[in-house]
Amino acid sequence: MSARAGQDSSMQSRCRFQFKLLPAALWQRSVVSAVSAVALMLICGCASVTPADPNRLTAANEQDIAFAVEALPKRYPALLRDHLLHDDADGDLEPAVIQIGDRSTALAINPRAFELLGLVMPADADPPMWVVGESLIVRTSENRPSYLAVLNRLDETRFPELQSRMDSPLWQNAYLPRWRFTLNYPEANTATTPRGMVIHLVSIGDRSYESRVTETLRARGWATLEVLPSPVVIRFQQRHPDREPSLVPAERISETLDEFGADYAHAVYDMMTHLREEHEEFRDLPLVIIGYSAGALATPTVAARLLPDLDAVVMIGGGVNVAGIMLDSSVANIGSRLRREGGTNATVEVDALPEAYLSTSRYDPYHTAPLLRSVPTLMIHGSLDQIVPASYGRQLHERLGRPEKWSYPLGHALLFWWLPTQAGRIADWIEREVFTDRF
Repeated sequence: MSARAGQDSSMQSRCRFQFKLLPAALWQRSVVSAVSAVALMLICGCASVTPADPNRLTAANEQDIAFAVEALPKRYPALLRDHLLHDDADGDLEPAVIQIGDRSTALAINPRAFELLGLVMPADADPPMWVVGESLIVRTSENRPSYLAVLNRLDETRFPELQSRMDSPLWQNAYLPRWRFTLNYPEANTATTPRGMVIHLVSIGDRSYESRVTETLRARGWATLEVLPSPVVIRFQQRHPDREPSLVPAERISETLDEFGADYAHAVYDMMTHLREEHEEFRDLPLVIIGYSAGALATPTVAARLLPDLDAVVMIGGGVNVAGIMLDSSVANIGSRLRREGGTNATVEVDALPEAYLSTSRYDPYHTAPLLRSVPTLMIHGSLDQIVPASYGRQLHERLGRPEKWSYPLGHALLFWWLPTQAGRIADWIEREVFTDRF
């Protein structure tokens, strides 16, 4: 694979419209709407295309950048599985036949434990489970292949406490992050063997716009794996009974986000390992990651874990410094609220927090993005973005080693609204990067 600087610097979007006759009463409103739409389309069509730095891949290979897998925090899936299969205190559970790996055996399933994982199963349909790497993989659907990857952060010294308490919020939010996966094969009119696998790291908004990209790729013969992450709660303010509220220390914020990023990387890597072990058609396929918005923030860390078996990366609406993004984002206005409520001292603390956070973080995209300099990468960026502020996106571009970038004069929401019109163009970029030098 190699960068082809300047190859697509003249690419422009093409817009086609179909006008229909409307009742006279709607004429004026329709004209205004049509003119506005045309103006927006013309603006979007003037996307700025920045070719990849021609030295990017060569420099990365010379640096021999590698992800320190051994530094990722350990998880305990086998311990979790054993407790899921553990009888309750009354000892009155009937054994059920369940498949673990390639073995079928009669074991007592703890229904309360599965309930706490968010699984609702018929009494006679206990799910297959596999321990893969750091994850417990649970198959939740046969018709449309769906899976749950559960990561247990409690070791042998603390897990019995959790098992005895059966505390639902504790299971779901603190110690058992769960990633949901949906596998989609290529459309029926394409080849039976997929051309490649696209991992789709979803946004937290309306996913119908980004789904048009994966639909386009499936129509071209690609399989897709949609990844829905476990929720994460970040607190920037802590309250005290005897004094004024204060800012949460940057170290605690970075610890929370690092745990989340590590679990994200574990879950996706383990899920791909499982699919390749169980399905011969997924072995040796080209592998691509596309991250959207919140998914794009996680993409550098997840992608780094998949190296060197990664052929291309696409990030749409992404950035670096997640704590800074959350403070400055127009969605919640966290930074503005903290400054307003806390006065001068709070303003100083809030302004200093993003840099302090980066100094203690390990898996923020600021730190993991440079690891992708050996991989063909495309950034799609809204230069007027205020949800993932555009300045953080520009920093991401630099940290990635200045890969190819398509910059649109749009905010975050309009960037995603415009995305379906770019689905074919994105698919073209992926296939050009993946297949040109592969065969």
